[in-house]
Amino acid sequence: MTEQVETRETRDRPMTCVISNELAEFFNNGNKTTMSRVEVTRRIDKYIEEHGLRFYSNINPDEKLKNLLKCGDNEVTFSNLQSYIAPHIVLPPPPSAPPLSPESVYAVFPEDELPEPPIPQSPSIYTVFPEDEIIPQVVELAKAKAEAEAKAKAEAQKAKAEAEAKAKAEAQKAKAHAHAEEAKAKAEAQKAKAEAEAKAKAEAQKAKAEAEAKAKAERNCFNCGKPGHSKIDCPSLAT
Repeated sequence: MTEQVETRETRDRPMTCVISNELAEFFNNGNKTTMSRVEVTRRIDKYIEEHGLRFYSNINPDEKLKNLLKCGDNEVTFSNLQSYIAPHIVLPPPPSAPPLSPESVYAVFPEDELPEPPIPQSPSIYTVFPEDEIIPQVVELAKAKAEAEAKAKAEAQKAKAEAEAKAKAEAQKAKAHAHAEEAKAKAEAQKAKAEAEAKAKAEAQKAKAEAEAKAKAERNCFNCGKPGHSKIDCPSLAT
């Protein structure tokens, strides 16, 4: 008798499931009503990506996807997506073990009259498979990446704004300093001009007074004919 030997290939092969007619119609599978759960998850995730229904870890289903999931107005995320897909998937019963050969020391014969072993229950349609844990991890990584990019962008914008504000403040400060220097130079020029004009005026008045005094000293008196005084100051008229 040939015994069934489990190999790594058969153990790691995705389990083929029976899918509902609605899910087959959603995928346009025609008469194909069997598919692995991994393939179902992959194709629904592809539909979500192609139609732009992803928003971080949330899903905004369109009418077609909403009719399939029958979620109504409930929130759909990648964490609870499998619970909406599960009603459309029927898992096959686990494969039965091969019969034992009579030579086996563990063989059970009718005369032993042992109680029948309980029939193992098939996996629940709500069983969480390893591949179901991949999507939340991918979502978390995408979310962390988006947050890091947003943070880097905000820091870059902040640094740019600070640099522009600093450059603007320095330009205004330099402009104010230039205006102050210009006003100072103008005030000094006006002061120098006023001082020069006052000095020139004083010198002119002094020169005029000296010239008049000199002319007066050199002029002869019309009364006595002597120099040094005028007629009005003539000593002879005083007596």
